[in-house]
Amino acid sequence: MSRALVRFLIAQIIRNATIGRSLARVCGEAGLVVRSVVTAAPVFRDFTTADHLFGLRRNVARAVDAGCLKPDDAEGWIDDLTSQPFLASALLFLVVAEIPG
Repeated sequence: MSRALVRFLIAQIIRNATIGRSLARVCGEAGLVVRSVVTAAPVFRDFTTADHLFGLRRNVARAVDAGCLKPDDAEGWIDDLTSQPFLASALLFLVVAEIPG
């Protein structure tokens, strides 16, 4: 279910799923001076917080509406996430860049 949801999100919702890894290069190509690149990987152990930040229920509903997930499977997956120990993470990129001069 996780992989099916990610495939749906990348194909239908997220415009550029790899932009974080490209930010420093894109800034340099735009003529900016990249001062730093920092990554963070926050870990979420609470489903409610992760749902609020990542829109898990909302995006599962979108995938069901698009026919990418079966309603019963999606409901069961959410039930599993809310009833068992939960862990989610995301890799974030922070690029500090400035106009030269």
